[in-house]
Amino acid sequence: MDRFGIFNMQDNNGKHSIIYLDDLSYTSADVPTMPGDFNHDSAVDDADIDLLRLAVINMTSDAAFNVDGIGDENIPDESDFAFLIQEIIVSTNGDGDLNGTVNFDDFVILSNGFGKINTNWRQGNYNLDLVTNFNDFVKLSARFGQTCPCAPEPHTPEPTTLVLTLVGGITLSWGRTRISRP
Repeated sequence: MDRFGIFNMQDNNGKHSIIYLDDLSYTSADVPTMPGDFNHDSAVDDADIDLLRLAVINMTSDAAFNVDGIGDENIPDESDFAFLIQEIIVSTNGDGDLNGTVNFDDFVILSNGFGKINTNWRQGNYNLDLVTNFNDFVKLSARFGQTCPCAPEPHTPEPTTLVLTLVGGITLSWGRTRISRP
């Protein structure tokens, strides 16, 4: 049988070592395919938010849940929860359907789950407890009508702003020139 080998450098006795590729084994760690994808479905969504919520509540010792890289690397906390929602998913508390806008649809989601226990993100539970209640309503109402910025918008002055700035600058320099004349 032909085997493919790679020669290593000589050891102290002058012998060569051969490593055969079919002798090597590969072990994959249970690390998300992308940050925040805790259920390994190639999407970071409400299911991952709920898994992180449970990890924070249960103080699960797993570095995969420390998505913000701050604090104890093995214990997820509230900042990991916020980071997952705001930085990875690019949404906010109160955005039940995760479409980037907190609106009436999200209020309906919350109202359908209001007062229930063992609820999840899609049932209006926007914090680190297992109940959809007034605390979740406060989070939604504080952001109602807001759209999450998916990318920073470039700062480009409008043409009228540029024209007004130039006119103002010319006026100021002309006024200084007139005043400085004897």
